[in-house]
Order: sequence, then C-alpha cells, then structure tokens
Amino acid sequence: MLKNLPKLLFIMFIGLLQAEEIVVHLPVDNDKNCLVYLAKLRPCEIPLQQTIFDTLVYDISHNGRTTLIPINETLQYTAHLDDPEEAFKVKIWKDANARYVIVPKIVRGELQVKVFDVNTATLKTLHPYMLTGDLSQDMRGLHKISDVIHEIMYGTPGIASKRILYSYQPKVDPESQVWHAEIWEMEYDGKNARQVTEENHYTISPSVFPLPSSDSNNYHFMYVTYKQGQPRIYFASRKAPKGRPLVPLRGNQLLPSFAKKGDKIAFISDVGGRADLFVQSFSIERGVLGKPIQAYTFPGAVQASPTFSPDGSKLAFVCDKSGTPRVYLIDIAEISKTRKIPEAVLISKKNRDNTAPSWSPDGKKIAYSAKINGVRQIWIYDVEAGEEWQLTVGLGDKENPTWAPDSFHLAYNTTSPTFDIFVLNLGQREPKKLTEGPGKKHYPTFEQ
Repeated sequence: MLKNLPKLLFIMFIGLLQAEEIVVHLPVDNDKNCLVYLAKLRPCEIPLQQTIFDTLVYDISHNGRTTLIPINETLQYTAHLDDPEEAFKVKIWKDANARYVIVPKIVRGELQVKVFDVNTATLKTLHPYMLTGDLSQDMRGLHKISDVIHEIMYGTPGIASKRILYSYQPKVDPESQVWHAEIWEMEYDGKNARQVTEENHYTISPSVFPLPSSDSNNYHFMYVTYKQGQPRIYFASRKAPKGRPLVPLRGNQLLPSFAKKGDKIAFISDVGGRADLFVQSFSIERGVLGKPIQAYTFPGAVQASPTFSPDGSKLAFVCDKSGTPRVYLIDIAEISKTRKIPEAVLISKKNRDNTAPSWSPDGKKIAYSAKINGVRQIWIYDVEAGEEWQLTVGLGDKENPTWAPDSFHLAYNTTSPTFDIFVLNLGQREPKKLTEGPGKKHYPTFEQ
C-alpha cells in the first residue's frame, strides 16, 4: 500500500534545510500559578474512592493555571469541619496562601463538592453527583465536575471532559500489503480508550464536527479510510460507527478539516492530477452542498493539511512550492465568487520543513511541526504578532498538533522512538504521555 500513497503523504519526511534550535517562551495569562488547596476526599478507603480523588487531582493540576498546595493534616481537618463558618475562615486559608479551597466528600453514594473563594469569602456547592460504581461512567462525571470547578475559578469552561480521537494501528508489519487501523477515543487523561469506527481497514485523520450534538454523549466526525482502495473521506458518529462516504469527488481524498461553524470542510484531492486544496460547503442535516471548489493549486507543488481560521475566511495549509513543505495562508472568502486562486502568504519563515498546521479556536495561534537539528518539534505562529515560537524541546519527533477548545491545551503524536500521543498546555509545558503499548497512535484531535 505504501508505494501507492500520494506524494503528499511523504511531505512530512522531507527535510532539506534545518535551523538552529531557539526556544522563545510564549506569554500566558497571569492566573497560571493560582494556589489551590484540594482537600483529600472523605472517605478515601477503597480503590474506587482513591481513583475518584486521583482523577480530581489530575484534572485540576493539569489545567495549566493551578498549583495544588500539599495535603496538610491541619488544613485537611479544617476543610472537612461540618460548620462552614469554621471550615472556611478566611484568615486560615489566607495564611495558607490558598486562593481557592476545594472540598470533595462522599455522602450516601453521592459525591458532594464545595468550592470556596478565599478572596471574596464566597462558598459554592456543586450539584451532587450520584456515583454509579461503573468506573468509566463515573470518570466521565468527574471530568465534568472538574470543568465546572475550572469555570468557577477562571471564568471559562475546562476541557477535562473533552475526549480525544486518534487513529490506532495495533500491529505494524512492514511486509504486510494491507494495513489495518481504526479511529479510537480516550478521555483527556488517556483513560477509557475504546474503538469508535468499524471499517476493518486502514483508517486515519479524524476531524470532529465542531458543533455539539443534541445527545451530549454523542458526536459526529469525519475521517479517511482506504476500504474502497483509494483513500476516501467518510462521515460517522460515536453511536453510528459504520461511516458513509462524504465527498462525491474522484481521486484520492485526504486530510479533511471542519470549519469552526460546521458549514465547510477543507481537504486534499488529486482529482486534477496533483494534490490540491479543495473547500466543500457542508450541512450536518444535508451533508455536502453543491460541488467542491478548488481553493489552491500551484504547478508542480503538493498541498496538504488544511486548517480553517475560526471565522472560516482563511485557511492555513502546507505547500512545497518553494522546494520544501512550509505553512501558507490564503483568504478564501471570495473564492466562490471570483473562482480565482488566491495569493498564498508564507508564515513559517524560520524553518523550511513544516507540516500539519492547526489553527487555535480563539484564532490567535497556529501550531505546526518543524524539523530543528534533525528532530521535529511543535512550533507556534502568533497570528497577531506575526512571530514564530518553539514550544516543545527534547528528543523524539513530534507531529500533528491539535488544539483543545480552550486554545490553551494541545495534543500531538510522536513518531520516534514510538508512535504515542501526548498532551501539554501553554502554562506548564510539561508533556503528559496518554498512550502506552505497541502499535501506532497518531492523528489526535479533540472533541469540540
């Protein structure tokens, strides 16, 4: 199969020129070191209770803005006093340098959580969550509680309840003529991994529909599968894993991406003889609308990895028209009217071997992979400042960055020494490995 893949699938391996590795730290908000005391769960005597507490610790300590105060016997005793006036005396918690106090407690099978704002002396009690005893279901409930806590503390929803989709190829056999991979999902912390698609063929590049489903436990997504021989874009949902072909266009179809409003998709196709960039109008109710429009082509060049700006007026993508793959921007707002190929503006100027751009939901950043001294690292392009910054360091190639809905966390996959998925945030910048075991785990994307 490898010999039949289009040229664009090899674009990630081209590396003619390299740059000196320079790390420039991105500015982040001032709340990243907010000190929080998370009281140990009571009771915490059995494995399930310890898992509940550990999940809260993970979610809160990895949000990129919070530093947890170590458990202290005196503070622990105080936090769990029955009288709120005694448990949440402002002076006690100010002396402990706490900005917030979070107190979880299990009462008759219910998880009850209180959040105390020390600065305003305000106590909020979350809606109780009835534990089911089903670990996967309860973990989902806990992640949602963590997101509510995040919104109380920082005014924006957390992303702990957002699942990550990815392509998983369990066995990697270079001699095999048929590759098998499916789309899988996992929780934000890497737990509860499960297979989503049932194509029984090579299936990659998931892209989640950006608008919520009427069923909070469901989502729609598209992906590329080789079940017809050629790579084709399919559309499915979490609860209907048998997908259907989406784009009625001949040729290979690859690397699909949704616009944030859900009204357009971008993808790559070689229907014209080379890998060009196309845009297709879309409706969740009716599917594709009209014919796809060729958004960009260049003689002798390959296009790849389109990603929309949040308002849908621009696309960032990869093109090798200068000899090596680099990231360009085009304005697509007038393409449907003028039918003219727009001018492509180069944005990845510091490095000449760039792949897989991903536009942040807030529109301020574009993440991409760049080869530095022989190793692929994740870089950030600041859209407003027009500057590029290196985010990751260290050994191991890092590719396919993808933003979480908060534009603060992102996931990516390594390709050496293993194909695994990591997540990090712009506050702490400490990568957390989410996957384990053999096989290829790649092309991550966040549920929106």
